[in-house]
Order: sequence, then structure tokens, then C-alpha cells
Amino acid sequence: MSSEASAPGAPEEISFDQVFRDEISAINERRAKSQRAVLPADADDFGLTTENGLIGLALSGGGLRSAAFCLGVLQGMQTMGFIRHIDYLSTVSGGGYLGSTLTIGLSDNPDVFPFGTPSAAKETPIVKHLRDNSRYLLQNGFPSAVTALVVYARGLACNALVVLPILLLMSALLLALNANTVELDATRALFIDWSAFLGKGHLRVSLAVLILVLVGLALYAGLVSVISYSSKRWRAWGANVAGIALSVAAVVIILDIHAALIAFWFRYVGLGGEGGPASTIARLQSFFVWLSPIAALILPYINGIARKATSGDAGGWSDLAQRLLSRVLLLVVASLLPVILWIAIMQMTFWGTAVLTGSASYTVSHAPRFIQWVLGADPSGQLLDYNRWRAAISYALLAGLLFATWPFLNVNANSLHQLYRDRLGSAFFVRAVANARDAGQADSFALSTIETQNTPYPLINAALNVPGSSFANRRGRNADFFFFSPRYIGSEASGYARTPDMEDAMKGLSLGTATAVSGAAAAPNMGMASVRPLSLTIALLNVRLGYWIRHPRHVAHRKRIFKGYPGPVFLLSEAFSKTGIRLTKQDVTSSETGFVFLTDGGHIDNLGIYGLLRRRCKIIFAVDGEADPAMSFPSLVQLERLARIDLNVTIDLPWQQISRFAIDKSAKRASGPHVAIGKVTFASLVTGEPPETGVIVYIKSSMSGDECDYIGAYAAKHRLFPHERTSDQLFSEEQFEVYRALGEHVATGFVRGDDTVVLAEDTDAVDELKKAIPDIEI
Repeated sequence: MSSEASAPGAPEEISFDQVFRDEISAINERRAKSQRAVLPADADDFGLTTENGLIGLALSGGGLRSAAFCLGVLQGMQTMGFIRHIDYLSTVSGGGYLGSTLTIGLSDNPDVFPFGTPSAAKETPIVKHLRDNSRYLLQNGFPSAVTALVVYARGLACNALVVLPILLLMSALLLALNANTVELDATRALFIDWSAFLGKGHLRVSLAVLILVLVGLALYAGLVSVISYSSKRWRAWGANVAGIALSVAAVVIILDIHAALIAFWFRYVGLGGEGGPASTIARLQSFFVWLSPIAALILPYINGIARKATSGDAGGWSDLAQRLLSRVLLLVVASLLPVILWIAIMQMTFWGTAVLTGSASYTVSHAPRFIQWVLGADPSGQLLDYNRWRAAISYALLAGLLFATWPFLNVNANSLHQLYRDRLGSAFFVRAVANARDAGQADSFALSTIETQNTPYPLINAALNVPGSSFANRRGRNADFFFFSPRYIGSEASGYARTPDMEDAMKGLSLGTATAVSGAAAAPNMGMASVRPLSLTIALLNVRLGYWIRHPRHVAHRKRIFKGYPGPVFLLSEAFSKTGIRLTKQDVTSSETGFVFLTDGGHIDNLGIYGLLRRRCKIIFAVDGEADPAMSFPSLVQLERLARIDLNVTIDLPWQQISRFAIDKSAKRASGPHVAIGKVTFASLVTGEPPETGVIVYIKSSMSGDECDYIGAYAAKHRLFPHERTSDQLFSEEQFEVYRALGEHVATGFVRGDDTVVLAEDTDAVDELKKAIPDIEI
């Protein structure tokens, strides 16, 4: 934890109303510049209402697949001058890749659309750059793979420095309880030899404790029966005492079992340990160690496996078999690292335990030479001057030396976040360069330097992970909606901070950092997609794209911290699903954590629509490029539920027709539908008044049968197109182009009125849309 002190200056509690007001100020500047009607911003008549006439564009998650599809959609929509009508650009993950490129381009020059249009004579330098970098994760082939491997290995080394001292301390405790084979053969518990009472033998302490627990529970049951009408306070006190007693009993039993296992190890392995049980133990150790790389390969697919493992029972025997197999696979992966760590503790304890070889002669010849040296053994492993505490103290001192490295470890720097961010930056954080054929890099483009009078106001969405917070996770979501923008950063659970203040507090925070955080698809904690039993395995195998950022409310309250980066304690909170454990509403104290943990915005809203609903946008354009081969619109269904619970907003969107025509080949039409237009109903602002309404235009990545030849040819060869796996981030030229071309096809057919559009029963939605954007020919 970090020590803190208040910085000079008055603390500031920033409300969402203030955030929204400043966003409207930025939007008004752009509207005035483009001669659009400005919005009221006076304190007396300003508020969250659809009467503001705000128009938002949401680009969904989906990695490179979504980025390419969104590129085509924006090119097609721009044939009607679409971007100048947009007030908010809300992006998630893959949609944010392209959204960042668009924001940088328009911020530099609002008069030049950075992606061009289908009718342009040639591609813009930026689009050419995107094509050239469609294999951005391994852009340079083998050298890029080697660099990535080195960064990954560096993270594993950092994790080892975090975990090893803890393992040493646990081994030191076991050695302090039973320092040699004589004590292991006795009936000992908590430094006391109980042989006189229980006799000699292993697990006798455990048996005695179990008997005491059963007797205690029987007495407790009888006592409760006699005084069953006691006050709630006394009932709670009794339950707490019983819980503490059971916990103590469990600890004693676990320690006794460990002692029995070490004794078993010595009995069957001995000092040389060839063949028989010795070989079995060695093979068991090797099996779990060599299994860990296989688990690392499985982890990218773990969400799909988890979904199958927890799916319903609507299928037949085949579905049941797949569900059971998925659960077994999850169990194996989840138990892998805990078992390896447990074996490591047992191995170190085994090495440190002295073996009695004579009347008073002890040896540690079974330990590696370094351990023998630490314990003061001669070259043959004999302990000439034996002290039962030396092994425990030596292990504790070694642990202390490793703990001394903790203040210098930055878990952000040693995760995969920086590598991912840098690779993204080379592909997407670019800007047009005057009189140059190629795009230039904009890697350090700061959020606060975005020219909001030139570009739609960007909202880059992330998930704030709060599984350990009793305040923010009362409903079990594990996450809150977090956003980055040019003026503010934060969420309701964490509070808000001004973006320049956060950039001062977090060196290296930029538009690129925010985009990489928004696309941090793999992490130990993943919001609503978390699989808690896997957290320890994922964390220690360094599959970590998430990012620790300064607590926004801390920054707003001018709180200083001793160390400006997150240390090993935060890695452990990821590993044990305790991120956000001290996150409390409007309560900044010296004991509250100085950092909060962020991952992919798709871990709570993969569409980027929630923030637009919260701001009561009158019209929302949503581009959905997520992987949805079943065409069941899972992110939309989840959004509808969250919006109804949190905002009292309902969405009436007839998406089922898009799904039906996309799945049923015999029912396909030559022109759509790819687009559904629905109605959004917001709660009334005044009791007794009718609710407010808005429009949602939902553009779905789907096939209709009239696409160009090369799209059709690619679809014929690739069964999942256009919903190939998001884990595929190494697109070929063909793959990038077919997704881009599909997006262009869908968008141009929509804005020109050539394709079928699915409408909600209330066709007023179309009238509202045409009022806002007269160029659209629906």
C-alpha cells in the first residue's frame, strides 16, 4: 500500500452533471464551427434530455475484424457527409482502434475525412497504412515474435519475484513447526508434542481436531435449541465464534496433513530416491510443470470454454458431453498453478528438513547445493552444528531479500499491456503528413490535446474491475462502466478526474494508452466475463493486458502517493479477484487504494452504447462487428438488460429479422437486411409527463447474398465469415479487405436506400432520423 498526503489545493468532487456540461461545451464549439444549432448550456435550462438532439456513433468491440468492418461502414456513410452530424464517438476495443485513427485525423484537419470515400480516385495514406499493418501484432515476422517472447518472459520473471518470497515464508512456517525427521515422526501440532496424549502416528492430531469439532457442533446445536429465541446480536456473535473455531481447526488440520506428506516423502523417497514411489513423485512434479505452457495456449479460448461449461441444458447428449468436457478442462486449467505452487512449497520444505542419521547427526544431502550452503552444511551435506531454527530463519531471510525488490517492481510495465499498446500504435495511432505518401506516427498523442471543435467528442470505454468491492459489486457484475475522454476520465464507482490532472498523475497516459486499455481482452479479472477460479493461473502466467490507473477520485481530491506506479500487491489482487477491494463511494481515506484496475470495455458493454444512452442521445448509430456466428446478438441483449436496470431505458429493436435472414440461407434476400431501426424509450423527466424517446440505428456485420465476388469467394472458403474469431489479430490483405468491403457494402446500401431496412412498429423513428440527417435516403 502507498502512504499518502493531501496536496496543496482544494479537493474537488466532480459530478456526472459537471462532466456532461463540459462535454456539451465542447460539442457546442464544434457545432458552431460547422454552423449547426448549438445546445443550451445555461445552468437554468440545461439538463440530460433528448431535447438536446444529441447524435452518437458507437463502434463495437471485436478486434481487428471490427476495426476493418467499421472502416468500411464509415467510408460508406461518409458518402452523405455523415461525420459532420455526429456529436459523440463512443468506441470499445476493436472499434476504438479505428476510432482513435479517426479522432487523430479529424483533430488535425476537420475538413479532410482521413479514410476517404468509395468514390475517391485512390486510397488515403492512412488507409494504406492500415492495410500495410493488418498483421500488427507480428508486423516484422520472426523478430516481432522474439521481441514479444522476451517481453512475456520478463513478465514471468517479475511474477516470480512476487511469488517466490511468499512461497519461502510459507515453507519457513512449515519448517519452524517441524524442522527435522524426528519431529515429523512425532505427533506434533503448533510447536507442541502431543504424543503423550494421542500416541505416535501421522494424522492423529487431525483426527482429534475433527472429533473436537463434531463435539463442539453438537454442543452448539444443543445450546441454540435451548435458547433459540436469543437476540439477533447474540445469534450473530455465536455464529462468528463458531466460524473462527472452524477456521482455526481447518488450519491445524492442513498443517498436520502437510507434515504427514513430508514424512511420507522422506519415507518413500529417502536421500537417494530411485524407482518406485520416488519416480512417481518426480513424474508428478514434471507433469504439472510441463503442463503449464499448454494451459497458456488454452487461455485465449478460455472465455468460449467457460461459456460452454456454464451453458444451459437445451441441447442433447452431444451438448451435454461438450459441457462436461468444458468443465473438466476449466478445472484442470484452474488447478494447474495452485498445484504447482503447492508442490514448490512442499519441495522447498523437503529440502530444508534435516534428516537424523545418527544419535545427534543431521544431514541435508537431499537438498540442492545452494540450500545446503545456506543451511551451513559441509560438502557432503552434513550439518556439523545443527540448529533446528536455522532453516526457517534462512528461508525467512531469503524471503526478506526478495521482498526488498518489491518497491522497484511496476506491474503495469511488466504486463503485456505495453507491448500490445506499442503494436497497436504502429498500426492505428497515425496521422496524415502534408505532401507525403505515407502516414506519420502519433504514438504520444495526448487525450487532452484532442481538438474537440474539430472531431466528434470521443468516449473510449473500458471496464472498471471491482470484484472485491462491497460497494460497487453488490449486484455481482464485477465491473462498472469507465470511460476516457479529452476532458474527464472515470466512472460512477471511482468518481471522475480532469484528464490533464490524470495525465500528470499517470506518466505515459495518452490516447493510445486509453485505446489499448479499452481493448485489453485478456486479464485475470475481466468484468462480467471473469472466470474467478482461473484468476490465479492467468495472473501468474502473465496473460495480463489490463492496466492499473490512478484512482480518479484520488486525483480529483489532490491526493499524493509515495509511489506513482502499482506494485506487486496489485498483481496479487488481480490473482485473487480482489481488485477494487477498497473502492468506496465518495470516500478517499489514507487506507483506500491509490489505483483501480481497467480492462476491455467489452467486459461490460461490447457495443459502446451504454454511455450514449446515459447521455440521452436522441439518435444512436451502432455498428456491431462482434463475433456472433449464431446471430443471437448477445451484447445487445445484455445491454438491454443493463440499461433497463440502471437507467430505466428500454430498447425496441427488431433485430430478429436480420438474424433470420443471415442464418436461413433459403430465406436470403439480395438486398439486406443488415440494418434495423428501433425506438429507445427514456424515463420521464417529470412525474406524470410522457417518457422521452430516441432512435437507434443498428448496423450488423452480416451477409445478404449480393456482395461483390471477392467477398462471396472468401465467405465460401471460410465458414465463420463474417464472424471469425476475435483472437485472430493477424489479418492477411484479403481478410482485411473483405471485412472493409462488407462494411462499405452495408453502409452504402443503407444511406442510399438500396437495401431493405428492418423497422420497429413505430415508424416515427425514420422521420426523426431524416430530420437529424436529411441526406439519408431511407
